[in-house]
Amino acid sequence: MKIRTLLLTSAVAALLATLGGGIIVWLAVAAAADASAEEEHAQEASRETANLLVLTQEYVLHFEPRAAQQWQQRQAALALILAGGHESPALQSLRRTNGDLPQVFDRLLELPGSPDSPLKTRRQEFLVDELLTATQILADGAYRWAREASATQMEAERRSQHYGMAAFALVVALLLAQALLVMRRVLGPVARLGRATAAVERGDLNMRLKGHTEDELGELNRSFNAMTESLAQRTAQLDREIALRAESEARVRSIITNAPDAFISIDEEGRIDEWNRQAELTFGWQRDEVLGQLLSDLLIPPGMRAGHNAGMKHFVRTGVGPVINNRLEVNALHRDGHEIPVQLSIAAMKNGDTYTANAFLHDISGRRAAQERLSASEKRLRDITNNVPVIISYIDADHRLQFVNETFHEWMGVAPGDAVGRKLIEVVGPVLHSQRRHNIDRALKGERVVFEVESEMRGQLRCLQNVYIPDVRPDGTVAGLYAVASDVTALKQVERRLNELARIDTLTSLPNRRQLEEKLDQAVKRSRRSGRPLAVLFLDIDHFKQINDKHGHGVGDEVLKEFAVRLVHCVRSTDTVARLAGDEFVIVLEGLNDSAEAQIVARKIGQALGPAFGEAAGGLALSSSIGVAFVDAGTKVTPEQIIAKADEALYRAKRAGRATFAVTEWSSDDLAP
Repeated sequence: MKIRTLLLTSAVAALLATLGGGIIVWLAVAAAADASAEEEHAQEASRETANLLVLTQEYVLHFEPRAAQQWQQRQAALALILAGGHESPALQSLRRTNGDLPQVFDRLLELPGSPDSPLKTRRQEFLVDELLTATQILADGAYRWAREASATQMEAERRSQHYGMAAFALVVALLLAQALLVMRRVLGPVARLGRATAAVERGDLNMRLKGHTEDELGELNRSFNAMTESLAQRTAQLDREIALRAESEARVRSIITNAPDAFISIDEEGRIDEWNRQAELTFGWQRDEVLGQLLSDLLIPPGMRAGHNAGMKHFVRTGVGPVINNRLEVNALHRDGHEIPVQLSIAAMKNGDTYTANAFLHDISGRRAAQERLSASEKRLRDITNNVPVIISYIDADHRLQFVNETFHEWMGVAPGDAVGRKLIEVVGPVLHSQRRHNIDRALKGERVVFEVESEMRGQLRCLQNVYIPDVRPDGTVAGLYAVASDVTALKQVERRLNELARIDTLTSLPNRRQLEEKLDQAVKRSRRSGRPLAVLFLDIDHFKQINDKHGHGVGDEVLKEFAVRLVHCVRSTDTVARLAGDEFVIVLEGLNDSAEAQIVARKIGQALGPAFGEAAGGLALSSSIGVAFVDAGTKVTPEQIIAKADEALYRAKRAGRATFAVTEWSSDDLAP
């Protein structure tokens, strides 16, 4: 059996025995206490009963009210005493007897108030005898109850003493048994284990314990043997590891010696205690020359030595510092006095209560020169991009700006430092971003995109020609896009102006033939949609060739300009007045009800030409022949057919003697071919 189980079993048995004995003793003591309380209760009841008997005898002798009151008080006190205590036949009998007394006593109290008579005397004697007898019975019962309670109390005390002695003897026996068990099963094996442990402490790893019982000490013996075996194996392994570590240190020293970076180790005083071959090549000092020398005297530039020495003092105490476990670029002194840019990496090494340092230094003179060349190249590129009048930017795959030039700042009002790294929509706003979003997505899919867009920037409307060039990685993925935006607002204005000139007669500023064709086509379509007729008036100036021949082309041009002005004044702003060529003009009237309205306009034009023209136009009085082509809304005709009909009507007016108009009405029955 396991020692733990055995000890636990014996402990539980002892506990149960102790608990059982304690419970028995406690019950006996409790019974004795109850018996003692019952005895005291019975004694008190006996005393009160005796007193009540004395008061009863006194009252029946004298029948005094004072004695009656005392009797009632004593009887009530006795009733309270009898109400407590353990239930028993004797106590119940006393309670009944005491409970009957007040009725007898009350009947006795009522007699003095009645008239004297032999019957009253006999009744009084009978009640006195009944009261004395009941009181005597009550006193005898209380006495017997007191004697019984006293005997019970003595028996309970005797039983309590016997039980206590038996329980004590049982506990002592169990403790002796447990002590013998511990000495035999625990203390002896533990002593042997202590001697074996002392042997191992002296270095005897071959020490083994005998005895393999199936208990905890047997397990402890086996564990001890396994431990010593493991210690022996671990010691052998440590010996091998020490040899391997020595070999590893040799390899590390070889690596440090042949490392491509300079390696320097310094002690807690800041003196050099290791210096590899690359350090010799980098700084010009031989290893034997620098060992034991202060690092600050050899490599730290004079202007930095004070800070180095202060930082070194703090590092030696704490192992921390701004250069520890960080890659830094600093300048170090060469033996010949010039400074070398190096990349420095320092690690702290705990050495007792202080710290030492190991440092790797890499000569970055070549890289620094390359960086300077790259910086110069970037500056030239930045100067170029900042001085060209176009926006140049780079947008990555997440729609973040990674580069913008100064023109972006000028046009958008956002400095490059505030734009780079932010989402394009955050910088330019949702309106400008929505104009470009689709084309940005196309470029980010690898497509070269060219498009134009009008955008309002800082209150100025610009027409921008944008070119998006995808930045494609070698693996085919798109990293972002290069965006170039040129302001072509001026070019667009010139283009619009040229387009206007191509559609406007330069002499009269009226629409020319090209714009007339566009407007007439639109008017025909509107007429069909609205159901309202339209009319086209074809006009020329009577005898205009003679004016040119007689007065010259300058006067002829002035005549044409004033003629155009008078025509415009004769029509509505929604109507169209155009010059075809020479002295030929066309008027398009829309939204008519019938041909009579077109004839009214023709007469109005004839009247408007009546007054003489201005001096620039030679002060001439002129007239015009007008051909009117009226087109019903349901008629399917082309603009060319309408012009042709108006031209035919014009020649009819000329044949009719000029200075008049002729009308051709074109109804829905006259369909266009």
